[in-house]
Amino acid sequence: MYALTQAFKLGLPRSSTVLIGSLRVIPARYYSAVPQENPPKKKKRELPGTEVQIVNEPPKIDTRTWFERLKDNCNEYLDYDKHLQRRRLLAEKITESYWKDFIDLNTGSKKYEAPNKLVKAEKAMYMPNFRGKNLAKQRVDSMTLIGGKTSLVTFCFTRFGEAHVSSYVEPWLKEFGAKNPNMGLLEMNIQENPLKGLILRVSQPNLRRLIPKERHETYVMYYKDIEMIRRRLSISNAVLGWSFLVDSNHKVRWSAHGIATPAEIDALLSLAKELDKENKHKKSVKKL
Repeated sequence: MYALTQAFKLGLPRSSTVLIGSLRVIPARYYSAVPQENPPKKKKRELPGTEVQIVNEPPKIDTRTWFERLKDNCNEYLDYDKHLQRRRLLAEKITESYWKDFIDLNTGSKKYEAPNKLVKAEKAMYMPNFRGKNLAKQRVDSMTLIGGKTSLVTFCFTRFGEAHVSSYVEPWLKEFGAKNPNMGLLEMNIQENPLKGLILRVSQPNLRRLIPKERHETYVMYYKDIEMIRRRLSISNAVLGWSFLVDSNHKVRWSAHGIATPAEIDALLSLAKELDKENKHKKSVKKL
């Protein structure tokens, strides 16, 4: 008993043993007189935050050479802040289901109905510049196609979204025509998957037959991932077709998605005429 008391006075841990005299003492397992420190808890490994910084900057035409572009891409790849941003995007993609966009369609192809008023210019996001090839086999910048006029810009990612985009394009062409100098049209056919992009390239001759020739110059093919651009433009579902009304300063003033309703078509045409009047007024003031 004396040896046991001495062991506890020494403050020995419960799992240790000690020789006192000729006795091997094993402290009592459930003895609570000696206070024990709680072992430090392991920190849970957390995924990086999913907040991605979205910068609202005016679009620019890329005039760099291929070597300058390669050098900038290498610098961007080594940039720590850009690296963290890529990690956040990757972490969010990993936690999302591949079928997320298709699952959202269970509630219908319409998340909400587009408003009947414009977004204020000071709060509107800029439409980025896209450099791709149109159906006329020309390399074009979207800024040159819609610059200085009121334009309808559509995004189609899948075959399912083609009907959605057409429901806005057809009334637009019927009202303003395909060659109106004041009213522009830009149709973006985007494929972010490299394998599907290869199939789309092969099927371009068939696409040229389906799309009327007067729209070939403004129908642009784009084969890059535009995850950040989709976030900027609030494109929450890549299966649906999306349509945007862009003013002469490349700012998005109205947007819609899915199959157009009669109310949305009326809003699109009336708001486009309103922006056209503003644009003509600005031009007349500049002449004075």
